[in-house]
This record gives sequence, structure tokens and C-alpha cells, in this order.
Amino acid sequence: MKHRPTSRRRRTTKSVLRLLDLEHAKTAVLNTLTSPDAQRGYRHAIDEFVDWYCSEPRLAFNRIVVLRYRSHLESRQLAPGTINLRLGAVRRLAYEAADCGLLSAELAAGIRRVRGVKKLGVRLGNWLTAEQGQALWQAPDRHRLAARGVRSQSLKADIYVFAPGPWLGKVFPFLAESITPTRQEVFFFGTPAGDLRFTEEHLPTWMDGGKRQFFGVPGNHWRGFKIADDARGPVIDPSTMEREISQEKLVAARAYMRIRFPALSDAPVLESRVCQYENSSDHNFILDRHPEAKNVWIVGGGSGHGFKRGPVVGEILADAVLEAKAPPIEMEIARLIKKQ
Repeated sequence: MKHRPTSRRRRTTKSVLRLLDLEHAKTAVLNTLTSPDAQRGYRHAIDEFVDWYCSEPRLAFNRIVVLRYRSHLESRQLAPGTINLRLGAVRRLAYEAADCGLLSAELAAGIRRVRGVKKLGVRLGNWLTAEQGQALWQAPDRHRLAARGVRSQSLKADIYVFAPGPWLGKVFPFLAESITPTRQEVFFFGTPAGDLRFTEEHLPTWMDGGKRQFFGVPGNHWRGFKIADDARGPVIDPSTMEREISQEKLVAARAYMRIRFPALSDAPVLESRVCQYENSSDHNFILDRHPEAKNVWIVGGGSGHGFKRGPVVGEILADAVLEAKAPPIEMEIARLIKKQ
């Protein structure tokens, strides 16, 4: 008696991936990453791509579409490094989609061949101490400055930008009385499982400008509920400051949450950091030429706002260095020297 041959149904791959398929592939990507920071970065990059991909109906997931996405990123005037990181996440997404049987190997291979954006400029690494930085701008021939740091590399350029953060007063002693580095502590607390009240969809970034000068960021890429005391902490030496959190500040943060966010009063600490503010005497930025070295630019005085305003300050600095547009007078060094 003859038996009919049995046929196994092969899972057919797709060219158009639905949202459920993309979520499945994203989960596969994140499961291959062990670093929480890497997971946050890839999740953000993939979510942005998925939002763009799903905004136009029935797009095929192939090389041409990823090239269009690269053009979209370039149109947003993102930095080449940022664009290349986003494209790297998309390539990884395609690889995992193919590995899961959702995308053909040929389409995934085409996506992996999409090149990144060419980076402009050259990154030079050289670690300098505060003393070496001070010696650098004081060199006799400031148009061809040279200094040797930990990596034993020479720094030679026509224009120099110094942004030493809390070390600003050490590198430039004439600013020592105008820059005060302080110790600041930040805490990230876990929110109750399933409680969405403390995510960015339901709670804005907030700041209390009253007697208790706390501020916070909800969600924060699932790192936890961020809270910090914005009142200026003790003055420190950034080279020798201890990086361990203090029990006093932790108790103060919990006491504040009991008043404003009682549901989080006993929440676990997921993460903590000790950082510095580089406070200028009027809490405004510094972006100006050195008064004695016209090819040296000084940037600083973020006073706790340097990170979030960094991109805008970077644009102002680029315009100033290229002599396209002078920086605002509010950032001039002269305003601080007059107050000393």
C-alpha cells in the first residue's frame, strides 16, 4: 500500500512587516543586549523607525525603504553619528526579523548593505589635567598651540574651544571667583508595577520653585522616576569629590515624595548619581573669546542646565567660531569680570 508523501508547510517570509511583526523583531533585538543603556538606546531608535515606517501604508521593509529613512533622518539635520546609530538599530532589526522567519534573508542582506552617513571632521583624543589645560592656552605661540597629555598626542590647531565643566575656574584662574562647582545628587525610583501615572504620557517634567527646590522627569526611558534637589549643594573640588550618595539627601528626597507623590514614598531606589553643577555667579552661560587669546573660546557656566541646552549652545558656538554670527551679549565674560 502506497503512502502519500507528507509535505511540511514552510513558513513564508514577508516583504511588508506589520506592527506586530516589528514588535516581535524588536523584542528579539533587545533580548540579545545585556546592557540596560544599550537596550534603552536600541529601543528608542527602533521605536522611531517603526513610527516612521507605519506612517506610510504598506511599505516594504527593504533596502530602498531604509535608504528613504536615511534621507528622512538627514532632513531632520541630525548629526552623522546619531544617524548612523539609528541605522545600526534598523540593520539589527532586519537581521532579527530574518532570523525569526519574518523577513527573507535576501531583503535583510540588502538592508545591511545600506551605508551610514559620512562624518565631517576628525575626533582627536587627548586627556589633559587642569594644569595642562591652563598651560595650553598660555603657550607663547597661541596660533599653533601644542600640549602633551596622557595619550602623548600633540594638539595643534588655529582655534581652540575649552569646555572643562566644573574645572573651568581651575583652567582659567581669572574665572575662579565667577564659577562655583557644587555637589548634586540624583535618584531614580521604581514605580509600582502597572501604574502608568508616572510615565511621560500622563505626567510632565516638573519643578518646584518653592521652599523645596526639587525637580523630576517621569518615565525617563524606563530608567525610573527621576527626582533631584535643585538647591545648590556644597562647594566641591571636582577632582577629589566623593561619588557616593549621602543618606541625608536620600531621606530628603523620600520626605518630598511623601508630600507630592505619596504613592512613591516607599519606592525602591533603582539608580543614583552624584554630579556637579558649574554655577556661574549669575547662572547664565559663558560663551566668549578669551580676553587675552583671541583664538581661544571658553564655554561653560551651565549652572545645572548644560545638558538639555547643549545642542542649542553648540549651534551658537559653531556660528561664533565660524564668524557667522556673534554670540549673545548675555554670554560675554566681561559681565562676570565687572562683578568681581
